[in-house]
Amino acid sequence: MPTGTNQLHARRSRRHPRFGPTCSLRAWVRLLARHRIPPRRWPDALLATPFCLLHSALGALQRTRYAGRLAAIEPHPEPVFILGHWRTGTTLLHELMATDARFSFPSTYACVFPHHHLLTERMGSRLLALPPNTVRGIDAMPMGWRRPQEEEYALYSLGMPSPYLAVGFPRELHAYDAWLTLDDVSPADRARWMAVYLRFLKQVTLARPGPLVLKSPLHTFRIRLLLELFPRARFVHLVRDPFAVFASSVHALVYMAERYGLQPVERREVEDYVLWRFGQMHAALERDRALIPAHRLCEVRYEELVRDPPAALRGIYAALGLPDFGAAEAAIRDRLADFDGYRPNRLTLSDARRRDVQRQWAAWIDRYGYAPA
Repeated sequence: MPTGTNQLHARRSRRHPRFGPTCSLRAWVRLLARHRIPPRRWPDALLATPFCLLHSALGALQRTRYAGRLAAIEPHPEPVFILGHWRTGTTLLHELMATDARFSFPSTYACVFPHHHLLTERMGSRLLALPPNTVRGIDAMPMGWRRPQEEEYALYSLGMPSPYLAVGFPRELHAYDAWLTLDDVSPADRARWMAVYLRFLKQVTLARPGPLVLKSPLHTFRIRLLLELFPRARFVHLVRDPFAVFASSVHALVYMAERYGLQPVERREVEDYVLWRFGQMHAALERDRALIPAHRLCEVRYEELVRDPPAALRGIYAALGLPDFGAAEAAIRDRLADFDGYRPNRLTLSDARRRDVQRQWAAWIDRYGYAPA
C-alpha cells in the first residue's frame, strides 16, 4: 500500500470545495443525472450549483464579446505536446518550457474557468489570489493561477466526457474509458471533442499568442487524434521508474478522490485501475509512435530531467529543432529556484503490488531498462 510524506514545508489551503464548481450548469446537471451520489454528499453537490450557473452566464458573455476575434484566430500549427504517464515529471517539464517567453500555454486560471477566462482572468486571479508558497497537496509542486496547467481540466469543465471525472466519481473509474483514445466514441462525439478542444486552444492563443506547449498524460493516448489536428506537432515523451510511477499515481488519485470526490473511494480499486490504465496508455503509444516523424519525437527519462534540468531541456530543444535554448536558459534557471528544497514523496509498495507491476508492465520495463529496486 503506497504511503508517504513530502519534505517541502509550504502552506496548503485547508478549505476546498468538492467536485463540480467549475462546470457549466448544463454539464453539471448531466453529471448529476448520470452518477449516483451518496446522500451525505448532496449538500456538496447543491453548493456547487450556483457556481455552475455563474460560469454559464459569464460564458455566454464571453462568447458574445469574443466571437469575432476567436473566429479569426488559429492556434500555431506546431505545438509541443508533453506525453507521459501521470507522475513521470510532465508537470515539471511543462513549468520549465512555459518559462520560455516564446511559447504560449494554458494557465491554471484558464483551465479552471475556461468559460470566461478571457473576461475575468486579470481581475479573477487577483481576487482569488492564492497564499504565498501554495503547493499541490499530492506532491508539493508550486501552484498559481498564472502557472501552466493541463487543458483536460478545461475540457471537462466545458462539458466534455473525460477520464478525469474519475476524481469526482471514484466508484465509477471506468465510466469514461472510451474517452481515453476516443477511438470508440461516435463520429459526432469525436467531432464535438475536436471542436471544443480547438475552441479552447483558440482562447488560449488569443490570451497568449505564440506556439503552444501543452501537457496532459491523456495526450499519450491520443497521438493519432492530435496529429489530425496538428500534423506538424512536436512531442516529448517522459518515462520514469515504473514502480515509482505506480506508487505515486495511486497516491495522487486516492488523495484527489478523497479530497474532492462525491463518492467514496476504495484504494484497491484505484490500484487495479492504475495497473490497467498504464497498459492501455502504452499500447496506444506503441501503436501510434510510428506516425510521428523521428525528428518530431524526443524521449527523456525523469531521472535525467531532475538530475540536470537545463541539460535535459537543451537536449529536447536540439532534438526537436526548437528555437535556440540559450535565449531561454536564464529564465528557466530562475524558475528552478521555485523548486529549491523540493523533495519527491517517499512512497512504498507492498511485495504483492510490486509483483503485479513487474508482471503486467513487463514489456514496458524491458523496453526502457528499468528493474525492481
